[in-house]
Amino acid sequence: MNRKALILYIRDLRDLEIAARRIEKLYQEEKKDYEQVLDSLENGKFMSEIEEPIFGVLMGCGVCFLMGYFCNWLKKLVALQLWNYCFFGVAIFFWFMGIVFLFAVISGVLENSRKRDEAQKNNAREEKRIADNQELINQMKSNWKKKETYIQSEYRKVYELKKNYYDQNILAKPYRNLPALIYIYDYMSTSSASLSETLLHEHIDYGIKKIVERLDYIIKQNQAIIFNQHRQEARNQTMIDQNQKMLSTLRRTEANTEQTAQYAKLSANYSRTCAYFSMANYLEKNF
Repeated sequence: MNRKALILYIRDLRDLEIAARRIEKLYQEEKKDYEQVLDSLENGKFMSEIEEPIFGVLMGCGVCFLMGYFCNWLKKLVALQLWNYCFFGVAIFFWFMGIVFLFAVISGVLENSRKRDEAQKNNAREEKRIADNQELINQMKSNWKKKETYIQSEYRKVYELKKNYYDQNILAKPYRNLPALIYIYDYMSTSSASLSETLLHEHIDYGIKKIVERLDYIIKQNQAIIFNQHRQEARNQTMIDQNQKMLSTLRRTEANTEQTAQYAKLSANYSRTCAYFSMANYLEKNF
């Protein structure tokens, strides 16, 4: 196949592979934003109405008062005055601790009441907010369904375009991937090498491996330029006509019937690819 036609073929496939990745990423970004907003609308920030347990503090209060009463009772059974003072002092200590625990119980009851009232008010507000947002929630779900359907249809469109190109069987299967396409296009577009010479080049495996290692960085640095250039071409009828004229001439002058069919397929695939890129405004979103 003619070298210029091959470069056009590989360029289109490279750009379609990058577009497919861009659509996948765009879908994930849009889905994440949608789910976050929907979660804030559907799921309120409810507060727990379960009261903090005060049974242990209440038991401590009771035990202290009982121990104080018991020690006060014991001092009456002891004849020695010194022991009377000791038991009475211990009783006073337990009664004091009992009063401390009693205050803790009262404080806990009041705090539980305050938290319960606050939680009930907050939960009532959240329930009302969710109920008021129901129409907005339904609208968001409907809009997302449409957007999701659109993004998926665009992905299928790109998938079919890639498949049509690959089905021409110009490239062997090991080279039907983005890193290989980047390497082959860059090598052929900056040299006079043919496709067979490029594929047989001694450094091709190493070159593709290095692209794989830096693929995300390469895409990030170049996809905006690639999409911009392809979209400009897709909206420039003069450039389209020039490429179609080249393919038409090659088809007419080619003696090999198989090659003639390849040029016809390439011409049709090129037209469909231009039509896609001319309309794919979302490819330039949020770079």
